[in-house]
Amino acid sequence: MPGPKSNLIDLEILDGMPDGIALVRVDGSIIHMNAALRHMCGVPDEPGEPLKLESLAVPDNIAQWRRFFTHAAEDGGPMSFDATISRASDKFTFYAEVSFHRKSLHGEPVIVATIRNMSRHRKIEEALRLEESRLEALLRLNQMTGEPINRICDFALEEAVRLTGSRIGYLAFYDEEQEKLTMHAWSAQGVKECRISNRTIEYPIKNTGLWGEAVRQRRPVITNDYNAPSPYKKGLPPGHVRLERHMNVPIMDDGRIVVVAGVGNKPEPYDIRDVRELVLLMEGMWRLLQRKQSEDQLKMSLAEKEVLLKEIHHRVKNNLQIVSSLISLQSEVATPENMTAAFKESQDRIRSMAMIHERLYRARDLAKVDFGEYLRNLTSYLKSSYQPRTAEVQIDVQNIMLDIDRAIPCGLIVNELVSNAFKYAFPDGRRGTLEISMRKDENGILLVVADDGPGLPPGIDVSNTPTLGLQLVHALVGQLDGELALHREKGARFEIRFK
Repeated sequence: MPGPKSNLIDLEILDGMPDGIALVRVDGSIIHMNAALRHMCGVPDEPGEPLKLESLAVPDNIAQWRRFFTHAAEDGGPMSFDATISRASDKFTFYAEVSFHRKSLHGEPVIVATIRNMSRHRKIEEALRLEESRLEALLRLNQMTGEPINRICDFALEEAVRLTGSRIGYLAFYDEEQEKLTMHAWSAQGVKECRISNRTIEYPIKNTGLWGEAVRQRRPVITNDYNAPSPYKKGLPPGHVRLERHMNVPIMDDGRIVVVAGVGNKPEPYDIRDVRELVLLMEGMWRLLQRKQSEDQLKMSLAEKEVLLKEIHHRVKNNLQIVSSLISLQSEVATPENMTAAFKESQDRIRSMAMIHERLYRARDLAKVDFGEYLRNLTSYLKSSYQPRTAEVQIDVQNIMLDIDRAIPCGLIVNELVSNAFKYAFPDGRRGTLEISMRKDENGILLVVADDGPGLPPGIDVSNTPTLGLQLVHALVGQLDGELALHREKGARFEIRFK
């Protein structure tokens, strides 16, 4: 667009410059725009009507352009400022660095306007600021180890909303086994805008609409036009926040989805950068929650160990007293002829107690014993000790946890009944079966030891018997505050029920 006093050589030089350059009269009318500026601003080579320089500015910037232009025209010195340019062809705006410098062209004062597109630089600066902001958020997040889980989640969610430029957000935990989302946090703005009276907390994934696709597809899902038709949408409940845009991501831990985080209503479309910000922040939150959970469990474990260590002396004292009482009872019925057998019985009783302590101190939970596993090990030990070659042992026990105050007497009961069965139920190589079962139901725990041997002599009363083993069983059932029943139909069947 050469003007009447422009110089052809000068224009050729200007057209070769990478920055946008315009020669402007002091009244603001453009004499010439170089090729870079025409391309930058979407101006055709022959625009038709003369253009004013300020027509390149967005309306909010026009006053600023006039002020700097006037200063340059009056003072002559270069005036530089940042501005937003509006492209004529499609009204697309971009950031630019603008400078005005007064020159003389063929004796006429002109303003040389240099316009440099700074959009790429601005994006780089914004990306750096965003990265710095995200790192600050992660740093603050990692310093929240001592905070409650709710406060950690609320902070992470608000930062996610801020870093993605969104208005609202939510956070839900996901249970892959139950295929269920449990809402845990809403952003402050989301709570303010929401008008739902009774908010649902748990959502089976099969009942969710578009927001459940992040779980079903196991990847981030971006919806930049929420009003557009979608086969995944199931509608919003009355009072729900109006959605224009929506994005949510699944957070994985060892291949499992553990968290679903979502944001919505960003003024601009969501893109992969928003996905990255949301994923990195939520992964940082999840790692903190896992670390906090581990630390809390460790603290609980240490506190539990401290309490239990204080009880060890008391337990040892009580158990040594039991050992002393057992030996004392055994000595009352021992004779020179059965001395070896008496020592063997005492050894088995003490061994049954020692096995409980062994399992107790090897377990993570120092307060309780997996009694089902203990029964299997005790029975295996007694079978190897008595070697009843013709006896088939059938064990059907649940993994029931018992505290030591119930485990010790219960273990001694099993020791007595199983030992008696191995000694007396299969005489002279007789084949038979020993059944041991343990079940827990609404009435408590039922322990059964049964054999199909010859059974007990008809005159024996379990509650008043001369044999030491059955005396111990009766006393120990009383210690458990339980009930003992003996069935004699096919061999001997002992049923002990306790809480």
